[in-house]
Amino acid sequence: MFELWLTLRLLKEGREKFLNPVSWLALIGMSLGVAVLVVVMSVVSGFQSTLQNAVMDVTGHLLIIRRGEPLENLEKFMPRLKKVAPDIIAATPFVHVEGMIAHKGKVAGIVVQGLDPATSDKTLNLKGRLVEGVYKLGTGNEAIPPILIGRGLRDKMGIILNDQISIVLPKNSPTTKSTGFIPQVKKFVVVGVIDLGMYEFDSRFLLTSSRAAQKLAGIGPFFTGLRIKISDPSKATQASLNLSTELGMGYLVRDWMEAHHNLFEAIKLEKTVIFLVLLFMTIAACFNISSTLFISVLRRTHDI
Repeated sequence: MFELWLTLRLLKEGREKFLNPVSWLALIGMSLGVAVLVVVMSVVSGFQSTLQNAVMDVTGHLLIIRRGEPLENLEKFMPRLKKVAPDIIAATPFVHVEGMIAHKGKVAGIVVQGLDPATSDKTLNLKGRLVEGVYKLGTGNEAIPPILIGRGLRDKMGIILNDQISIVLPKNSPTTKSTGFIPQVKKFVVVGVIDLGMYEFDSRFLLTSSRAAQKLAGIGPFFTGLRIKISDPSKATQASLNLSTELGMGYLVRDWMEAHHNLFEAIKLEKTVIFLVLLFMTIAACFNISSTLFISVLRRTHDI
């Protein structure tokens, strides 16, 4: 009890109190340093998680593309994949078409993703990212097929719901020797706007049915590739290696982390740098408190 009484007396009484303004400032500085460290790291981690979810929602966990040739005969292809990677729970074929959009005198480069309406919802989470209109891919047999656009593209081009947009695609033409191609134009009607979570996606991507994209590209019943969903996204890298070994050099297999490796590495580096900077700030605040304690003990030595 004597030790407790002596401690409280020396903390509260005398000319050099421990809880003086200098001590309070040092304590507040350390508290702010720790608080900022925790908050900033949480924000960066949340940003990283949001980007990861956006990538997986839009592109799936695995991507398979046949080099130089389109995919066909998916009924025989899927059992071969599941034999190598039993974690596969869903897959959807897609058509990738690059072209230009023309609307109200504005032109921009875009990517049209043709998705299979029957299987895309099981593999991708695009319906949950709808922000305006309705989620409708259509069948591809409509006179003017429906299409979904990214929010960034809508703002850039000034597009509103039910607007008709023109997709321009260059086509090879042996009769046109001067340019080597002729433009092919097809109209679509905008039925919905989606937030794809990344500016690169939002400002370029348009989504429609695979049949409409096939007609636009003129590739018949073929597909560009296959998007796959597995039960555990963290095992996508190993599944990608297994599938790449099984399929050989004729196929390109990429997991969601490899497809956006530069982006995730940049976030990881920024996270490390921010942590080190805030850590040094917290260490400096700790030295302030330590120096205050040391000076206080020296001044109380005679009294004790």
